[in-house]
Amino acid sequence: MKTRRRVFIEPSLRLADGSVRYPDLVICDTKSVVGIIELKYTPRGRPVPSGLLKDMETLTHAAADSESLQIVNERFLGKFVTQVAYP
Repeated sequence: MKTRRRVFIEPSLRLADGSVRYPDLVICDTKSVVGIIELKYTPRGRPVPSGLLKDMETLTHAAADSESLQIVNERFLGKFVTQVAYP
């Protein structure tokens, strides 16, 4: 059986406590979240510490709520597409 993956750029990550986070990338298969990625890029410099803290908090909350978090593909522009939740 062929495995299909989808990559979402800055999707809504809804946590069990109702808060919403926006990780840089989320990779899903047809039924679940496979990975959450936070990227850092600062040409000729170092990442800003406050940005690292936000990213680590996002990853920590996602790992703690892994059974109840949802990634929702929301479209703001273009043709309307039915939203799909990836638990």
